[in-house]
Amino acid sequence: MLGHLKPTTCGLPSVSQRAYKNYYCSICASLRKQNNVSYTFFINNELTLVLLALQPYIQAPLPTRDKPLQTRCPATGFTKKNPVTLHPAVDMAAQLSVLLGWLKVTDWAYDQPNFFKGLLRRHLHKKTSPLLDHLSLDFQQTIQHYLKLTQTHSPHFEQLCQQSGELSRQITLAIGAHASIAPHQLERIAQLFYHSGILILLTDHLLDLAKDIAKNQYNPIISSVKHQQIGWDEAYYTLRQQFNREKLKVRDLITQLLSEQVIHSNFSEALNASLRRMELQVKNAKPDFIGNQFLFEGEEVIVVKNDCDCDCDGCDCHCCNCSGCNCCDSDCCNLDCCECDGCECRKKKPK
Repeated sequence: MLGHLKPTTCGLPSVSQRAYKNYYCSICASLRKQNNVSYTFFINNELTLVLLALQPYIQAPLPTRDKPLQTRCPATGFTKKNPVTLHPAVDMAAQLSVLLGWLKVTDWAYDQPNFFKGLLRRHLHKKTSPLLDHLSLDFQQTIQHYLKLTQTHSPHFEQLCQQSGELSRQITLAIGAHASIAPHQLERIAQLFYHSGILILLTDHLLDLAKDIAKNQYNPIISSVKHQQIGWDEAYYTLRQQFNREKLKVRDLITQLLSEQVIHSNFSEALNASLRRMELQVKNAKPDFIGNQFLFEGEEVIVVKNDCDCDCDGCDCHCCNCSGCNCCDSDCCNLDCCECDGCECRKKKPK
């Protein structure tokens, strides 16, 4: 649950931009308060989205002064101040950001061990041990199962998907326990993040295929080619098909929760923007040795290549979503295909 579920904020309405940035900066401020400035490297975009999903249920205490609470930004040398929300749910998100960092480093240290990775893993494990003891038994068991699977040379991929989803679900429940939300509504949001967690895992393997081949690391696509004796195209598109289905599940859940007023439009816009960005990353990361389309028997052709053949070179914020449009005759960042509202990337030069 690291890095892939990240909206391109320049494509969001200004209200949603401010809401997302507020929680992002809030996690940063909490990490510094609970630890030190070096821990700001563990700021997690996915956990920012969890807080944004819980926005209607997070009642921040009123500040003791008239001005809104602010924090100095380390990214600008502490010269700029950004508004923040102080709340127990934010503090839990900050602690879980470090926990996810520990899980990631543990995975790295297993795949390619070295002294510094081992040292960092031990330091983060010591840091997160007090938190682990206070998590629910289900959450602790999920972490144990997830670590066991990620440290297996050839894990059962469906089990890995389930544990990735369950990890995301348990994280949402742990943060939501500090919000004023009804249990059944929290469970609905947690189910949304369950499918998002699966989607993150699928994205990770689709993006890293070429690197995993070069480094001889586990990837379900490689495993299918070796053990099921199928071609690269079929193995790749089987995973891509699973990615498409999980993405549709997430989008359907967003629509349902928004119509039932369980979530705010700020969150739905940010998560949909994250899905668009994720899909574009997957399309652009397809290795050259994989064909541009594949036909499963009895199904329509799956096309991974962008319909308009546009990779948005020159768009610094990577916010142009050209999937499914015929926009490359002149300028791929025109009003019809770009998700940025008033951002500078519209001024990029034509293809």
